[in-house]
This record gives sequence, structure tokens and C-alpha cells, in this order.
Amino acid sequence: MIAVMAEGAFEAAPHGKLFPGIGAVEVARLRAAAAALDAARPSADAPKWHWLLKHSVFPGPDTVGIPVIVCTTVSMHASPDDWTELELDVCWGRQGLLQVTAQVGVACFCDVDHNTHYVEELALEIEGERSLAAAFEEAVEHVIDWTSAPSDPCLWRAKAGLSSPPDNRTLGWV
Repeated sequence: MIAVMAEGAFEAAPHGKLFPGIGAVEVARLRAAAAALDAARPSADAPKWHWLLKHSVFPGPDTVGIPVIVCTTVSMHASPDDWTELELDVCWGRQGLLQVTAQVGVACFCDVDHNTHYVEELALEIEGERSLAAAFEEAVEHVIDWTSAPSDPCLWRAKAGLSSPPDNRTLGWV
């Protein structure tokens, strides 16, 4: 059975259920960081967050895929054939530790279609003294920094040593 993620404003997410045991101060920090990210989005990219209550508890190391608890995508450049997206998510790692990841994704133009390549990534595990709020704030800072970087996916692919479309005219960009 495929689970369907709920969606809406970050404020609407049931933080206490998504992160059992989280305190009010930490929830306030998460909300403030999410609001800062939403304010930094391009005007054409309406804020939308997704969450899945089913993943609020670690599903086990043999789980297929990545059990995402809450996530959002910021579209920086989008056309029918190419894109640059910034992603932020809180998920479970294989060892049962929460992780906060931020990444820059671009369309793939390899001979074998991988759909998306992540050309920059920050992955923070929640353990020891690092709180979920601190990791979330750090990841949000990275995403906000990336919103002021060039959004052209060809530039990101070149920086990562990946191929770009051979001729932009074939993709309808002229």
C-alpha cells in the first residue's frame, strides 16, 4: 500500500505527533526556520510542505526507500524538460537516527535517465548534543543561501561535472 503524504503550510503539520516528545521551544524553532525558508522562496513558488504521520516512528532498518517524515521542495527553475529544485526533508536514517537533509537537484541528461541528480547536499544526523531544531535551522540556512545562487540547472550540472542537454533548442527553450 502506498502512503499518501498530507500537505499544507508548515504551521498546519501536527509537530507533536510527527516528532513525539518534542518540546514547545523546539517546535517554535522549527516553525521560525520554516517561515524563514518560505519567505525566501521565489514568488512563483507557493510554500507547500508534506508530512506522513506513519513515519513518526522508526519503521526499521529493512524499510524500502527513505522514510520521510516532513519535506518541502523549492522550485528555482522549471520548464517541461529541465529544472533546479532545492529540497529539505526530515527522515529516518538506516540506524534509526533522524536526519535532516538539504539538497540541490537538477534534471538528468545522462544516456541512462536517472531523473534527478543531487549536485550539492547537506545531511545532518540527530544525535548527541545536536537537536532536531538545530539541524533543521542549519539545513534551512543552506537552502536559503542556495535561493540566491544562479538557478540555471546547466550551471549546477557543469559545477558537478554532469552533462547538460546537447542543444537547448531541442527542448523548446528558444
